[in-house]
Amino acid sequence: MRRVRDDVAHVWAHQTQDSARSKCGNLFFEGSVIYSYGHHFPIARHYKGAVLFTTRDYSNTTAKHKQEVRGAIPFSHKRVFTVRDVMKDPCKAHLDDYKCRINGLTEEMAKGRDGTMAQARRLHAMLRLIDEANLFAKTFGFKTRFSAMKDINELRAKVESERAKLAKIAKKAEKKKEAEQAEKLEKWLKGEHVSLGFLPFDYMRVVRDYRVDIYEDGVFTGTKLVDVVQTTRQVIVPLDDVKRIAPLVLKIIREGRSWKRNGEQIDVGDFSLDAITSDGLVLVGCHRFKKEEVERFASVLGL
Repeated sequence: MRRVRDDVAHVWAHQTQDSARSKCGNLFFEGSVIYSYGHHFPIARHYKGAVLFTTRDYSNTTAKHKQEVRGAIPFSHKRVFTVRDVMKDPCKAHLDDYKCRINGLTEEMAKGRDGTMAQARRLHAMLRLIDEANLFAKTFGFKTRFSAMKDINELRAKVESERAKLAKIAKKAEKKKEAEQAEKLEKWLKGEHVSLGFLPFDYMRVVRDYRVDIYEDGVFTGTKLVDVVQTTRQVIVPLDDVKRIAPLVLKIIREGRSWKRNGEQIDVGDFSLDAITSDGLVLVGCHRFKKEEVERFASVLGL
């Protein structure tokens, strides 16, 4: 398996190998822990079926690493807990930190210095953090439970009364963002280097003569050029693997059947398909490919 690669965060998230690092070397993982720059900054750790994800920050590059790692964790993984020290096993210190963060948000909301939209975002963040903290306590056997303060209800009512206004503003902003994203995606599909940001669904393109490093028994032996399929999440898989499984995936989609990994496994590169829904949505880890994209890419491959 390749030890130097572009999709380090995804390989860590799926734990398909025991270690790997990015080509620039500043994002890497060893076993269950993924790091930014060095062992002094662990970003996240797999722990007993959950993921402990740091709340610490260090630099703009580390912030980007955190975003990349968070985006690589599959949508189906509900137990992602934000803690300051991911190397500590779940303990009272984590609960105290949750309490401190919840109280901090509550105090900021009580000051009421921001506009309604900012308060709405803060309220949403606080309620989401309370849910996460309670799930953390339940998952790891702590009796502590968290709840919103009573005086938050007045602010909640105010936010609800402004919902229609906020929704209208958000819809206008989203429409503009979608148009910009569509333009960027079109350029990306043509092979240009474009920063896409978050997309609700994923897309694919063929990259010819992609340089990969070759390792034998963990020792670097050289490089070779191969044709690959690259996703909008920067994951790379061999083009031959995609061509191999594409007819089966297309057959399932066109027959309107659903498929779920259960005994039968469809591998592509270092990854495996998780499911195909009856409406043609293909799920691979954190990737979601719509039926239309699968059909489009199949035509690109001449299938």
